[in-house]
Amino acid sequence: MSTRWVESFVVLVVLIGWIVVHYDWPGGRQLRTGLLATWAWAGANPATATLWVLVALHCWMLAGLPNRLGQQVLRVHSTNLAALGRDPVTVLFASAMWTDISDLLTLTVTALLVLGPAERWLGTARMVGVFLTGHIGATLLTAIWLEYQIAHGHLSPSIARTVDVGVSYGTWCTAAVLCYRLPMRWRLLGFAALAAYFVTVYVENRTFTDLGHCLSVAIGVLLYPLTRAESVRARAAGRWIRVPVLPATG
Repeated sequence: MSTRWVESFVVLVVLIGWIVVHYDWPGGRQLRTGLLATWAWAGANPATATLWVLVALHCWMLAGLPNRLGQQVLRVHSTNLAALGRDPVTVLFASAMWTDISDLLTLTVTALLVLGPAERWLGTARMVGVFLTGHIGATLLTAIWLEYQIAHGHLSPSIARTVDVGVSYGTWCTAAVLCYRLPMRWRLLGFAALAAYFVTVYVENRTFTDLGHCLSVAIGVLLYPLTRAESVRARAAGRWIRVPVLPATG
């Protein structure tokens, strides 16, 4: 199915949804409730919601481009060695807002299970700090490792232009910090599961992205002091998944 047909289908679905809600057709009340719940969730998780919207818009933009041009766009915003050497500040931030459209579902799930709960627990500012620390820290450490490997002839110089975008470094760093919210017996299990999974994947694949995931989890473990703030500790007993409470409607 072409991108134009997909765009037309989405516009049609949105239009039908608006008509159903506006004229209170069957299902309109349930749809309105779902939209209000989504809006309330976004209000409770503003940073997570903003990130999701930015990534979704960029995915939509990529979906409308030919594959080769889309890859060029991703390469421009990538945190590969070439881009880091050319414009490090821009790509360090922009790379977290671009990804393939196939990863949007993964981002949605992690927004509900990881980023959103972390934002409500840590607070928006701390959660953004954790996410950026993991994303930037793992990216720079991986870049240093790549420079060393290329300089010593262990990797081809062509890897300096590999596409490397997405939210995974920041997300998995946040997941590691979120483990500190668990009771001690589950906390250790959470750390062990994250470490075992990413170390195993790295040993099997030996890609720099897998190394970055290992580093992002390690950075999250080191951010323990952020979880000891009094306000953070007070919110630790809250629900992991909190369904927004909507006002009663007549």
